[in-house]
Amino acid sequence: MKQYVFLYCLTKENQKVSEQHHIQARGMLDAFKKANKIKQTLEAETLETVEIELKGILY
Repeated sequence: MKQYVFLYCLTKENQKVSEQHHIQARGMLDAFKKANKIKQTLEAETLETVEIELKGILY
């Protein structure tokens, strides 16, 4: 399995906050599904729009 590194960016009180998550998945589609679930959770908790960016893949 590979580790996909995603960067989550959101704006809190006029400041950009970034979080990096490592997601273990068999393929890219599986990784994006898991990343979307994390995005939805962050948006529900913070009530802010979250942007996702694929930073890289660790083999």
